[in-house]
Amino acid sequence: MTYVYPSMYDLMDAASQLHTVDALSKNALTYVAIDCTPEYAALLLKGNQRNRKLSAANVHKYASDIAKGQWGATVEPIIVASTGRLLNGQHRLHAVIKANTTAPLTLCFGADEEMFKHLDRGTLRTAATALNIAKKVSEVARFIVELETGVKNIPDSAIEAVAARITPAHTTLTDYCNNSSKAGNSAPYRVAAVLHLLRIAKAGGPREAADTAYVLHNYRCGALKHSADACPMVRTYIETLAAGTFGPYAKKRLTVSVAYDMYNPANRGRASGRLMVTHKADSTHHAGLGRVIAPGTDLAALRAIWAAVK
Repeated sequence: MTYVYPSMYDLMDAASQLHTVDALSKNALTYVAIDCTPEYAALLLKGNQRNRKLSAANVHKYASDIAKGQWGATVEPIIVASTGRLLNGQHRLHAVIKANTTAPLTLCFGADEEMFKHLDRGTLRTAATALNIAKKVSEVARFIVELETGVKNIPDSAIEAVAARITPAHTTLTDYCNNSSKAGNSAPYRVAAVLHLLRIAKAGGPREAADTAYVLHNYRCGALKHSADACPMVRTYIETLAAGTFGPYAKKRLTVSVAYDMYNPANRGRASGRLMVTHKADSTHHAGLGRVIAPGTDLAALRAIWAAVK
């Protein structure tokens, strides 16, 4: 997708009519303090593409402070890239518009767009936002990297590489069943289904279409809790879930291993016992520990599958 931003120089020219102190240039960046009008805020927001989801609560809070005259300029600037793209500050700008009055803001012009990946990562800006990928794709990519490396502190570059590989399969999956329920549709289940889709596509052959349809159908049955048309293993999962003995304490890595077995075309017609039971916290057990009754595919095998298809 091609994004069109306002010209940075047009934005700077407009800011020059509003600034209250002399502009300061340093290392090719230009800083200027202005009394930002709603009209100029709207102009800056034309460059607001690929940013995080706007928080109405934050906008309301900032607008209330501005309207009450309780908003003061801070040293944290609103950053505009050399391309005209707005890299941060959308909540402050929307608040100026909502308050319908001016507010003191500091602007920084001329930043590199790559800076966007590193802004506000301490709290709100996720890998999905920084990398401009769908949140659900990011979740599956992160899970796969954790599965592969055993490390949880994962760099964005690793998530980005895996996301590029899995996005077509993940899109096929979510287009077929875009359900929001956590049980049957959370990241471990999508990881299991995506690994199957990648494996089937790589193997090819006369069964590719039928095996792909089998995975998609049973993933949807599990996500929507449609037991009538599901394979025996997914039916057992749905029954176990209804009995309250599967999740929310089930650990993610155990869940993905069991889910991989559930969606496996090689298990057509195969029945299973109760998939997993979990127990509540007591004096001797920590909440969240699960006991597997019918273990799924070994995690080492899942790593090998990913290694073969990535």
